[in-house]
Amino acid sequence: MECEEAQRLEGLLTSLYKSEGGRTRGWTLSGLEPMLKSRCASGADLTELARAKTPFDWTLEDKGSAAFLDFLCVAQQIRVALWSPKTKTITIYPAADATEVVRDGRQIPLFHGEEGVFREESELEGAVEGASFLQFVTTNGWSLCPPPSVLKSLSQLTMAELESVGTRLGMTDVTGTKIERVRAIGTFKVTQRLSGPPPATLL
Repeated sequence: MECEEAQRLEGLLTSLYKSEGGRTRGWTLSGLEPMLKSRCASGADLTELARAKTPFDWTLEDKGSAAFLDFLCVAQQIRVALWSPKTKTITIYPAADATEVVRDGRQIPLFHGEEGVFREESELEGAVEGASFLQFVTTNGWSLCPPPSVLKSLSQLTMAELESVGTRLGMTDVTGTKIERVRAIGTFKVTQRLSGPPPATLL
């Protein structure tokens, strides 16, 4: 089943790269193709079969793994919240949602996981989506983060541009160092996306 699904996703790679702004998301065809091809492996190619059995690196410490997860979320029309207890942060994938949260007659789901192990709804006290999830995060002292590609895009802006982006998003206070502003805007954007329709401006 995984092999068949990987082959299907490989067929979507080029069209999604173009239609979903892959370059601005940090996708590269040279990075995504090897991830998919090894999982498409079948037959007698022992090298590719061995690579296909390699577990996914859920630490996402390299940008290739982060880009691959972002691509999978877009291709599968899902969202993933990755919980990191060490840093008390939750990173939300993909980097940007479609303009609608309902597609093909269904709500685009938000899955919760930690290093590849998905959390049961009971662990979150039923707060898996929207305002209830945001309240759970705040109450329990977690911080929301966007994927690295969003922070990278924001970090390339000037201080004045960051202030302008924050103002357009509806932030009342865009101050601090450049790093602080980038983090604040990134967190604000994630919160907006989870609490209602995605903002018009998506990085």
